[in-house]
Amino acid sequence: MPNKWMTHVKKTMKRESSKKKSMGKGWFKHVLKSAKASYHKKGGGESDPPVPKPEELPEEPPAKPEGEGMEGGKRRRSRRKTHRKRR
Repeated sequence: MPNKWMTHVKKTMKRESSKKKSMGKGWFKHVLKSAKASYHKKGGGESDPPVPKPEELPEEPPAKPEGEGMEGGKRRRSRRKTHRKRR
């Protein structure tokens, strides 16, 4: 499936083709501005995955009390390297 934005820009280019000669090099910039103004994102297409309803969302696991399930030690901070002059 082609990109929806590019499809919209191509349609806008065809619609604005009558202004191409009069506008010169600024025509494409004008096309992009008018396409941006008229483009609206649409959701819920067939290719988009369905959005789950709030009651269908999975529940978060219960939080563990502090100290439980903690393995390993503290994370060490790296020391900042000092700048040395090259000789």
